[in-house]
Amino acid sequence: MLIIYVGTGMLFKDPMRNVGKPITASSYFGYAIQSAGCALANPGALAFMFALVALFSDTGASRAPVWAMVLMVFLGALSFWFCFSWGVNMLRKKIDNGLIYKLSKVTGCVVMVLGVVLVSRGVILFIDEPFF
Repeated sequence: MLIIYVGTGMLFKDPMRNVGKPITASSYFGYAIQSAGCALANPGALAFMFALVALFSDTGASRAPVWAMVLMVFLGALSFWFCFSWGVNMLRKKIDNGLIYKLSKVTGCVVMVLGVVLVSRGVILFIDEPFF
């Protein structure tokens, strides 16, 4: 249901609502922190990060403490999202507003359809094999 809500928001919100605001270096850092926070809030991403920690600490190949490996994975994710945000901003200067508006509508529809498919699949699985 949340995916349907996000897709609907992407479909109907104006993607140009922040165009007039200046972008500073602190904005890049804020975007990177938000993206890294979203990645850490994602259970799949957390499972992947903990699997990396287990992989490197279990084999004996690394003598680094676990907290250092967790910190390095976090800093790696933060660096990736910082570079990604910066790169998107560089590309955004070369793309006109009409294309951004169209891309926002298309991705909103795709996310909304994905949400509907996932909810439908959940309902069908629940009907076939109820939990009680």
